[in-house]
Amino acid sequence: MDCINVIGVYKDKSQPLGVHASRVRAMGGDKCPVAWPKDGGVGVGSEKGSFAVQLKREGLNLLHEHAHILTIDGKKSASKMGAIDLCVERIQSGRMKMFASCHELKEEMNHYHHQDGKIPEKQEDHAIDAMLKGVMMLDRFGREENEDELREAATSSLTQYLDDYNFYS
Repeated sequence: MDCINVIGVYKDKSQPLGVHASRVRAMGGDKCPVAWPKDGGVGVGSEKGSFAVQLKREGLNLLHEHAHILTIDGKKSASKMGAIDLCVERIQSGRMKMFASCHELKEEMNHYHHQDGKIPEKQEDHAIDAMLKGVMMLDRFGREENEDELREAATSSLTQYLDDYNFYS
């Protein structure tokens, strides 16, 4: 049984992209595949290039395409509701768990809302969005030919991350 373990949450709007990238690298993002948003491939109006290009330059192992789910007819969709359904199914079946230290994600989940399948644009949902992106891509890109190598890399990064993390603060 495959299981997603959300081990930590990092969000800080005041920090530049390089700081965010270093935090993701510390959690294994230089070795394990990293999902990214659909609008991450769009240029940001500077010579630095798109969000995705900048993250690759920072050493992250980005997947070759933006996060999406496949519809029944095989089309790509960045539907949040589809990804939420995947998360709910995983949580209810015990295949998705969150560390108790993921306060920001749990807080967002407690306040998250939608009506009739439509999600309001302005919500404090950055941690939820990151989680949804990972879940969207898991089924197609979560298992690699070098799965044992990725597992070892993730475990060593996770061990280092957990050693550095103060669970009692």
